[in-house]
Amino acid sequence: MESGESKNVTKEQRLYDTVRGWKISSAIDQYELKGDELIITDYKVTSVWSVMFDKQEWVNQLNVYAYLLEKNKKIPVTNIKICAILRDWNRTQAKLKPDYPEHPVAYIDIPLWSMKDRIKYVNERVTVHQDARQLFDLEDQFVLCSDKERWTKEDKWAVIKKGNKKAFRVFDNKQDAEDLVYDLSDKIDVDVHKRNHDIEFRKGEYTRCKSNYCAVADFCSQFNDN
Repeated sequence: MESGESKNVTKEQRLYDTVRGWKISSAIDQYELKGDELIITDYKVTSVWSVMFDKQEWVNQLNVYAYLLEKNKKIPVTNIKICAILRDWNRTQAKLKPDYPEHPVAYIDIPLWSMKDRIKYVNERVTVHQDARQLFDLEDQFVLCSDKERWTKEDKWAVIKKGNKKAFRVFDNKQDAEDLVYDLSDKIDVDVHKRNHDIEFRKGEYTRCKSNYCAVADFCSQFNDN
């Protein structure tokens, strides 16, 4: 019996496969054999926000796990799920909001792709990495990350009541913010309005490029050139 294995449950096992001549691998937190089917559970310490809104990254990740597990064990994977430990869960919010998680630990069923779609996705991702390696080897260039991959936050304009710190409204453009400030101002006469709110410009950022998310940000020319 391998380390981390108990009866039909196996924990933290690394699995491998060769795709387009490259070896790929991943460590699965837990999988369970039930009869002639396999169930994958991935554990994550995360925020409530993550479980209230769909995260495509989780769908992609667990379907790659399903690909590797089925390739190695020759047994069909029938269910993949996340066990989310919610670090910022609030009991009061759980009582007030119908869409808020009821408990600080939540299980989330993840859509399971067909094996054909899993194979297609894995091959596409390996091809992306191989093309990037070729570009670097031949031309000493890196493939640039997209705005989506960098978790880009666009510039914002916040309308803030004088004396307050919290924004009253936040806009994607300055003109809308200016219009609201005008509407909220005290009308002294036809041409003069006393502003009760200020506008604060909030510059956008590449959230994933921050060092706590990206281990190579300090060495990345795309990030450092911004």
